[in-house]
Amino acid sequence: MPDNLAAFVVRLLEQGNGEFSKRAIIKGFNDFPPHEISKIENEYKTIFM
Repeated sequence: MPDNLAAFVVRLLEQGNGEFSKRAIIKGFNDFPPHEISKIENEYKTIFM
């Protein structure tokens, strides 16, 4: 994952308290399957919360 995309993901998760907003999923991560989105959210929570 490119650094700028990783930074964007972290900012979205910071704003959503560890969860992507529905808008973020629709607009930016529509290509990701739901289990991948959950995996990213869970990893963020493990590391930062």
